[in-house]
Amino acid sequence: MPNYAYIGEHVPCPKCHTNLACHDRIGFQWGYCASSSTVSYRIGDHLIWRADAGGKVPAWVYFTDGSCNIGDPAVTHVLIRESDRYTAGSAATAALSTDLQPARDAFTAAEKYKADALSANSGWS
Repeated sequence: MPNYAYIGEHVPCPKCHTNLACHDRIGFQWGYCASSSTVSYRIGDHLIWRADAGGKVPAWVYFTDGSCNIGDPAVTHVLIRESDRYTAGSAATAALSTDLQPARDAFTAAEKYKADALSANSGWS
């Protein structure tokens, strides 16, 4: 069974405001992840990383109990895309970081570029 961390939030669609999170839970793989759903966040929380027996926090590692650190704790700005196939559609996104503004700016710029490209090339908006 894959390991996930979860964001326990109601995540509204930016257009229709429908909740994109199945049972207000979005599964993703970054930071400390376990096969049980014990690792849970709210939007804006700091990511949790598991230390090894020597007190170091290794990147990209599985521990003997099956839990893991997925990703690198040196990466401080992360835009999370839902990856748990058992929760809601993969369009749901949420940012977890100590400073959310760079992630918000990048996401806003990407959405604007997408809207401009669709409008210019297909007549859609």
